[in-house]
Amino acid sequence: MASAWTFNDIESDYLLRTAVTMLAFCLVGMLAAVSCGLMAARTGAAIARDARHDLFERVMNFSPAEVGRFSQASLITRCTNDVQQVQMTLVMFMRMVMLAPITGVVAVIKVVGVHSGLEWTIVAAVLALVGRDGRAVLLHHAEVPSDAASRRPRQPRGS
Repeated sequence: MASAWTFNDIESDYLLRTAVTMLAFCLVGMLAAVSCGLMAARTGAAIARDARHDLFERVMNFSPAEVGRFSQASLITRCTNDVQQVQMTLVMFMRMVMLAPITGVVAVIKVVGVHSGLEWTIVAAVLALVGRDGRAVLLHHAEVPSDAASRRPRQPRGS
């Protein structure tokens, strides 16, 4: 009597499991990318809003001679286009900073899952990078004064 499983059935089962795994990774990656983009866009928009407000307040305190020196067109450009460029740069940077660790973790998991015998090189490289970057962050915080101590007090709005 023939076996209940044929080679084609085993191949189809493997392909189906692999396809489901790939689809799951794709959906998780898509959710991470969408949530990362949403957080970066909201943060960038809030920072740009505050920058535009502060820039507008500063321009409104200009004397007529200062407005004439910069020209109204230049001031309008700086209040719109320049702030938008800063906002877009911030959004792109935040997306890279948030998505790179996720990509790195998934890559390390996949490499370690292959069992080639060289997994230790990846683990050593990751530990070296984390150690180097962690030390750099600690040294930076030791050299830079605290934000509260170095910040100038804000001027009241009415004056």
